[in-house]
Amino acid sequence: MYKLILLSALSLFTTLLTACNEQANNSKGNSNSDNIVWTNEQLAKNIALQPIASDGDESKFYIRLQGSEQPHYHDDHDLTVEILTGTAVIHFKESSQSVKAGDTIVIKKGTYHWAENTGAEASVVIGTFTPKLQGKDFRLAE
Repeated sequence: MYKLILLSALSLFTTLLTACNEQANNSKGNSNSDNIVWTNEQLAKNIALQPIASDGDESKFYIRLQGSEQPHYHDDHDLTVEILTGTAVIHFKESSQSVKAGDTIVIKKGTYHWAENTGAEASVVIGTFTPKLQGKDFRLAE
């Protein structure tokens, strides 16, 4: 009888552990740029976006940068950029910062900036806009 209870408990534990590992692996997949499928149209662009998720607090996108952005502002949103692949320079009005895979940079709303890919391959990042992006928040610098 005890063997049956022990085997049942062990089976339940194994099932729960397997489910938790699968959930953890799927969560990690959200930040793995190898899982992103870019269309030919997106691959031909300097900048391409793919939505990841959006809730009441934030909006997340995969952003692929092949060339350079135009200098601009986000008037209503902070932008957190997590670099997944590649190298780039984030330019500000008075300075520049080099970034590479694994780096994260926060750009506060109203900050003059633009990104420039510096590697042979396109850079891929996760861009998180806070609060939730509703419409466009992109104003070109004059």
